[in-house]
Amino acid sequence: MKPWDTISIGWIYFESSGAGHEILSDGSKINNQVGASYVHYYNGTETDSCLIRLGNQNTVFMAEVMAIIRAIDYCIDKNIRNSKVITDSRSTLMVIESTEEKRRIIIEIKKKLKLTKIQLQWARAHNGTVGNERADALAKLAASKVQID
Repeated sequence: MKPWDTISIGWIYFESSGAGHEILSDGSKINNQVGASYVHYYNGTETDSCLIRLGNQNTVFMAEVMAIIRAIDYCIDKNIRNSKVITDSRSTLMVIESTEEKRRIIIEIKKKLKLTKIQLQWARAHNGTVGNERADALAKLAASKVQID
């Protein structure tokens, strides 16, 4: 990416309205196994979910990144407009927000967000948000899968 192609992406705090498309994502590492997930809610009802088993060499950070990019891809593939992708990983959001970040996968996330109306949001972890707790449980389940996706 050229210096003049710098993409700045912002994010906001998540407050569920229970309306519209909300895709909550999470990553997990348990017993040296790594998983990621996202859960799609439409008008407060779970409509879809995805579990992704990553290789054991990956970190929780990379699982969080993978969950976000797969959630964005899901929105693009399903032609879901004006959606929110929510994560409880502030560190991931801060990296995505950074104009100095050079990792290819982060640049790819930025490009996809720039071309869509998908908004990144942050939710506090383990505070009882139903979708966040569900994404957390699915990420743990994904980590326990034998087959790597």
